[in-house]
Amino acid sequence: MEPFDGLSVNGAGTRVVAAARSAIRLYSLGEGQLLFNKEHKYPRGKRHNFYSSGSVSWSPVCEERIASTSINGTVAIWNPEIGLQDRNYKQHSAAAIKVNFSTHDRNLLVSGGKDGSIACYDLRSKLPIGMFRTECEQPIRDIQFLVNQDIFITADDSGFVRYWDVRKPGEVVKEFSVHFGPVNSISVLSNNDIATGGQDKFLRVWHPTSDDSGLQLKYWMETMSSVSKVTWDPYNDFHLLSCSTINEGSVHIWDSRRAYLPYVSFDAHTETCTDVVWLHAENDAFVSCGRDGRIIYHRVRNGEIAARHVSMISLDTGPRGDILTAVKQHVQNSQARKVSENKKHPMGRVEPSILTISKPIAIAADMSQNAFIALAKEYRVEGDSFQETCTVNAAIAEKYGQHQTAYSWRVIATLFEPLFAEDEGTAELNELEKRRGSKSVHDVLPDQPEQNDSDGKNATTIETFFPNGIPDTLTAGTDMYFGPEELNMQGMSSEPFPSVHALFGNGRAEANIPEDFFEPRQELPQWSSSESDCEEEGFHINPPISEDSSDYDEASEFSGISDEDVLRIKTNTSHVFDPLPMVTAMMYDFSDEGDIQMCATICLAMGEKAVRVVKQRSHAIGWIREYIEMLERLELWNISSMIIKTCKFSEVSVLGNECRLARSAMKK
Repeated sequence: MEPFDGLSVNGAGTRVVAAARSAIRLYSLGEGQLLFNKEHKYPRGKRHNFYSSGSVSWSPVCEERIASTSINGTVAIWNPEIGLQDRNYKQHSAAAIKVNFSTHDRNLLVSGGKDGSIACYDLRSKLPIGMFRTECEQPIRDIQFLVNQDIFITADDSGFVRYWDVRKPGEVVKEFSVHFGPVNSISVLSNNDIATGGQDKFLRVWHPTSDDSGLQLKYWMETMSSVSKVTWDPYNDFHLLSCSTINEGSVHIWDSRRAYLPYVSFDAHTETCTDVVWLHAENDAFVSCGRDGRIIYHRVRNGEIAARHVSMISLDTGPRGDILTAVKQHVQNSQARKVSENKKHPMGRVEPSILTISKPIAIAADMSQNAFIALAKEYRVEGDSFQETCTVNAAIAEKYGQHQTAYSWRVIATLFEPLFAEDEGTAELNELEKRRGSKSVHDVLPDQPEQNDSDGKNATTIETFFPNGIPDTLTAGTDMYFGPEELNMQGMSSEPFPSVHALFGNGRAEANIPEDFFEPRQELPQWSSSESDCEEEGFHINPPISEDSSDYDEASEFSGISDEDVLRIKTNTSHVFDPLPMVTAMMYDFSDEGDIQMCATICLAMGEKAVRVVKQRSHAIGWIREYIEMLERLELWNISSMIIKTCKFSEVSVLGNECRLARSAMKK
């Protein structure tokens, strides 16, 4: 069957004209159905070569005039009884897309083309009386006249609707952006409210402002697909009829007061529905056509009401673990009920629903308010170390069946262990540096026995270096000594030695080496005249260091760290794996799930170090304050006071100086 591209009705709403690819067909309304009347084919020859382009219009004030478009840019005028008339117009350089008659002038006609041009015709004249063109030159998708006015509205692919006055050709009266994308259809109500449908899958209803200088959005409806046609119900100002451009035959009626769901739906076409029109003769009837070659008469009362298929049960959870259920009637039994099979059910066999009214034990254990209170009473927020606090809290969570929470505590303790170890090692190094700066070399070096050699200089005996006895491996021919006493000048045990980096972290040995262990270095030759040349070239040369130089700081060449301090130094080793991003993501995941107790407790256990984990300091403070508020709502005053007192954040600890809650009882 030949597809239909457009529909239109006469002023009385009793007759329908449909535009096919090769002809226009006339139908009349009779006894609740459409009756075929006539067919007028497009002429084919040297003089005329018309093809339908998807638009047809029946004059609402003149029964004898019909206009249609063609892909060659021609607008054809028809007589319903005779057929094609001689008076035709060709003003568009591309296909003519839309044509429409005036609502109050029988001779006034407007057409829009794919080239963005708009032509206004007076049927008493052989030439157009006005040409209109937009700056964007977008294809014109729809044209509608305002009620009893000489102003018409156009919609195009730019997302704008534009108001034009037939008395002022070429001048835009006003324009407004109404959609994010092409506007496919517009419809005008009796009070000049307009409804627009666009490719952005929205239906919008607009009302002119009091000063008529703008449009105010009244209602909007999100559809399932892009809208190809929208039209008002002539008997109900809240109902809109629409169809889609995609390959489906659905037609929907929308109630602007309930925009989230179609009021009535129809699935009569097997292919895309191309156009819909209301029949004014009946208050609940309309006609649709489609690419399946069918024209269908619809009654609103026969449509499928979408609200009947909507589930009457809704479910949601609160941040404290509460579960809220909304049902149509009171639930008598809290246990799940089996749905029996009913062969007479219109949907056939009834399958049990996945949704049951019951209390899952596993979920109840994880989301119970009692578990929140128990954890709040026993959680530790301070201890000897952060790892110990995490381990204790993990055991407490495991005790009350919070397995996921317990696992999270263990993971955090494992990830943070090297970070807190680095902080402790850095603190010890800083403390030792302070102590080293306050000691002199003679205070650090132990007393050494002095003996006079043949030259009368001080010398250190071999017993000084090997107080435990000379090893057998050390002979006269030995150049270097390797063994348990290597570099162990003071007889220290090498077993607890932590790391080479701890001893040579500053590029020099931190051990106590005697002053005369190395022979004095020979004096360097005096600087030559080339020194001045180097300085002129921009190089700085350090002066030679002599033994008598007063600037020589002897203590800077030796370490002020005692032997016991060296053994206790912890190395600040860099880690290839950085756990901070993972812990940060874990914290914010707890926050998104509403587990403020976990977020706040972790921040309290970390103290000021929590600012290294959260993205902003205010986030940690906000979690702690919310946790305190939750405790006070549950009347856990002692726990909230303890948290305020022990919190390391000044913004939280200052709450202890404020009056959080005051209650007074007045008795007469």
